[in-house]
Amino acid sequence: MSFWKILPKPIMGMAPMDGVTDYAFRQILAQTAKPSVIFTEFVHVMALWHGKSYVYEGLKFDELQRPIVAQIFGSQPEYFYKAAHIICELGFDGIDINMGCPANTIVRRGGGAQLIQTPQLAQELIMQTRRGINDWVDGQTLTQLGLNKNKIQLIKQMKNGKHNQKLPIPISIKTRLGVETNTLQQWSDYLLETNPDALTVHGRTLKQLYHGQANWQAIASISQKVRAAGIVYLGNGDIKNHTDALEKAKYFQLDGILIGRAALGNPWVFSQNQTVELKQRLNTLLEHARVFCQNTNDKQFPALKKHLGWYCQGFDGAKKLRIQLMENKNYFEIEETVLSFGY
Repeated sequence: MSFWKILPKPIMGMAPMDGVTDYAFRQILAQTAKPSVIFTEFVHVMALWHGKSYVYEGLKFDELQRPIVAQIFGSQPEYFYKAAHIICELGFDGIDINMGCPANTIVRRGGGAQLIQTPQLAQELIMQTRRGINDWVDGQTLTQLGLNKNKIQLIKQMKNGKHNQKLPIPISIKTRLGVETNTLQQWSDYLLETNPDALTVHGRTLKQLYHGQANWQAIASISQKVRAAGIVYLGNGDIKNHTDALEKAKYFQLDGILIGRAALGNPWVFSQNQTVELKQRLNTLLEHARVFCQNTNDKQFPALKKHLGWYCQGFDGAKKLRIQLMENKNYFEIEETVLSFGY
């Protein structure tokens, strides 16, 4: 049975966010106020096959992060088939197909939200992903598919004892209201024909990017037909806090919510008690930095700094501390800066 069917409602999940939901961020969430489900950053299906080994770093996870879903993107059906094998072999709990990213670099190659314009291709991507999952369950191997030996060895190392029963994993979709206007009624019909296990809709069009307000009425407009089809339905966009998420899930008759930007520097957004002492906030910042530095190399250190900045909000001296942290070059300097801040 799909894990989506047995999650307590309302579901409170961490949305996939490129450049954000890396291993360290997910680990801190799981340790602090665990969401119902966590998504990885998205990874291009062709990169999994032809790219450098570092592509796989985004798919590293810890058992504490379960249920965890790997998000993939692209527009090449044959590579969705192959990517499904890899995701299954790595032991993920589900696969999510990105059909909502508005970034021009993704859209101009036919992926992300551009798939709303090509619904038959979108259907084919879902069907090839499902075929890949089923063929993996039936015993087809990555060696038989022709993946190079180095990547196969890397995948074996990443599994590292993770449970890996030969069971089919669920497919979910994350998308938007439309391209230039709201065409969700028609677009969702194409998606429902493929019977995904879960569907998330962000309440903006591609044209809107992240401007304006998310349209929750539009999200709710297909709730009845999606849920009647036995598909878990989630909303996403502009959630402010835990209470806001609960209220929107109930009012708009959704199975749950994916929280995005409200979780930046604020893993407590998934907790009912969001009163956070400064000591707890800064200790969590240090733990985040420690986990990040233990699981990355020095060249990746700059990617941590935006997370440090997000923690430094809403308390006296936050701006000063943030400026000091931006000058740090390793974990030991971060620790010294925070401890000298005095809390």
